[in-house]
Amino acid sequence: MNSDKMRRTNRRRVLYACDAQVQFARRSFVRFFLVNLMRAVKKTVAWVECKHINAHNEYTFILFDYK
Repeated sequence: MNSDKMRRTNRRRVLYACDAQVQFARRSFVRFFLVNLMRAVKKTVAWVECKHINAHNEYTFILFDYK
């Protein structure tokens, strides 16, 4: 009876360890995904702002070029 209780306790520890590993892997993947997503958003925003600035500069160049 005592060894059965020990076996159950050990099994619970093993299951908890496996669950902890799965949770860690899941959190790591989510963190990796979110970091990549934020990086992509920042790049897109920077690209759009750059295009907007370039378009504005070209527009002002056209306005003030002919004197």
